[in-house]
Amino acid sequence: TSPAKLLARDVYEAIFAQLMSLKIPPGSRITVDNLVREFDVSHTPIREALGRLEGEGLVVKTHLIGYRAAPQITRRRFDELYELRLLLEPAAAAKA
Repeated sequence: TSPAKLLARDVYEAIFAQLMSLKIPPGSRITVDNLVREFDVSHTPIREALGRLEGEGLVVKTHLIGYRAAPQITRRRFDELYELRLLLEPAAAAKA
């Protein structure tokens, strides 16, 4: 693993921890420049980490605006996802 990959992973883990601990609250703006200063790294590992977090649904990128922490899930959405899992998981387990 290259040093650049390790750095991107470390930055990802640090931002992930901030999101999970609500140090970065749901829906709040995340600026690349602030993260660059906070972690004392270049823009590249920050963008890589944010891109990965976006793929996981933890941050949202809006064109020409930037990144935001994903909004907190509503109770209704949680219930919908739970019901979907109840439908899908038994069938998937039966096929395994």
